[in-house]
Amino acid sequence: MIKPAWKHVVIAKIRMQVAALEAHGHAHAPLEMMARKVSSGDSSNLEA
Repeated sequence: MIKPAWKHVVIAKIRMQVAALEAHGHAHAPLEMMARKVSSGDSSNLEA
């Protein structure tokens, strides 16, 4: 149950970064793709 919850936390953090980039007129597509690749427990360490 912890790993799926952590996945949602990581995705939310990445999406907040997307929103910040978008607000400042910067490209955000790579982060959008990264958010889709987050696995349960973020074993690939995309959060870093």
